[in-house]
Amino acid sequence: MHPSELQAPPQSVADERRIRTVSVVVVNYNGAGTVLDTLDSLFRQRGVAISVVVVDDGSTDGSPEAIARQYPEVEIHREPHNTKDVNRLRNIGLSRASADKVLVTDNDVVFEPDCLSELIRAMEGDSRVALCLPRMMYAQAPDTVYMAGGRVHYAGATIAPHRHEPFDGRIEPRPAIGGGIVLLDRRKLSVVGGFDEGYRLAWGDDVELHQRLLLSGYRCLYVPTAVCLHEYKPFDGTRAYRARGQVGNRWRYLLTHYEARTLLLIVPALALYEGVQAIFLTLKRMPHLYVAGTFDAIVALPSSFRRRREIQALRRVPDRDVLFAGPLYVRPEHSNGHSAAARAVSMLSAVLSAYWRLVRPLLSGGARQRRSRLSERPEG
Repeated sequence: MHPSELQAPPQSVADERRIRTVSVVVVNYNGAGTVLDTLDSLFRQRGVAISVVVVDDGSTDGSPEAIARQYPEVEIHREPHNTKDVNRLRNIGLSRASADKVLVTDNDVVFEPDCLSELIRAMEGDSRVALCLPRMMYAQAPDTVYMAGGRVHYAGATIAPHRHEPFDGRIEPRPAIGGGIVLLDRRKLSVVGGFDEGYRLAWGDDVELHQRLLLSGYRCLYVPTAVCLHEYKPFDGTRAYRARGQVGNRWRYLLTHYEARTLLLIVPALALYEGVQAIFLTLKRMPHLYVAGTFDAIVALPSSFRRRREIQALRRVPDRDVLFAGPLYVRPEHSNGHSAAARAVSMLSAVLSAYWRLVRPLLSGGARQRRSRLSERPEG
């Protein structure tokens, strides 16, 4: 659906009384081909009044100038050069947001007219909800799921059910994390902090905050009735640098988020996953990026241990309640259509799941501990 088709009808007086104010942070880099469509769809949202901050990461394609011409009311923060410090950019946007509810988005997303109001409705339905995710469909194939919520695998990877599949038709909000397109409650962020600027642009840069909210006792919801269309960008040579970030980010996440008992018990699974990851990047002719990412993690150990103390001080929920096992998600282009690669991923997932069933009962905490700790968490 093109933004020109997203026509919002006039609102009645009753509708006006229900309008909510939302701040929107759009992170942009060379988005001349997509960012205006993103902004068009945002300004056509029903039931919300929005203010937009575009945080531009040193674009050279004229997109900031195009935004200023078409939407002079949009605040634009411009970096002098491209940094790829995505979480620092997101935090700049959050610091400039004026509303309690803030949508953080990329520059290549088109939102259906009721997307934000559906996210807000779900968030306001439960005072413990700190984050809501929309249902993202492929812009090139609107009937196919780009991201429909997910979970973090205990090995430090993604579980993304229904990705690349048709929408399953379930419309009730349900617990999930994942994806950089998200509505946040700033009052709850004031308790746990914003995006962790120690992460590179790669796996974990956004989901780390989601997991931090979960272990702090808040809820994160996937809202299927809130729909947007996301451009698909293949993982080609221009984005290979993310492999380095994935390796370093994963170690930072594991070392900062997991309880000591969890880390000790899952050492065999982590060793297996790490070995497979090293082999995979070697076969993809990126062993240097694996080595560089590992070196980054070693250099960052002092920072990671400091960050660990801060995150563990927030903990209200044990690992056994916020970590999961299941089918690992691998982007289709990584297997190059080889059935052997798909079978290998399936086998690895099965082994890791079996090990999780073995060790999960040995992790600290449980339902009783979770209930008692949740009662201590303020609603924000």
